[in-house]
Amino acid sequence: MTYRILSPLLFILCFLLVACGKNQETPASLSPQEASKAMNSAFEKADPKIKAEVTQILSEVDKKNDVQAFLQLQELASRPELAPEQRSVVSSALLGTGQRLQSAADAGNAQAQEMLKLHRASK
Repeated sequence: MTYRILSPLLFILCFLLVACGKNQETPASLSPQEASKAMNSAFEKADPKIKAEVTQILSEVDKKNDVQAFLQLQELASRPELAPEQRSVVSSALLGTGQRLQSAADAGNAQAQEMLKLHRASK
């Protein structure tokens, strides 16, 4: 008897939880050029200290140092004072950098393999 009542209620609850999460947009992966343009725009009026961090990150992206860029992007993403637009751009840049790291690891890059191993272990 209890299962007849609980089953529909659990189904409705699960449906509502899934439906509520649909309003969140999944960030798109950004290429290095797109990341540079988007981050410069999103952080144009940011605190000078954060702008300096963004400049350093973009320098690592330009040098194709995806391991260092990935680490710095993760650190920037963890800052609570980022505006939603800034957080979204950082997430998209992080996705793109992560994809490039995965490609490098698949191609045998030991640094990329180690970085991804550490990243997975930290989750």
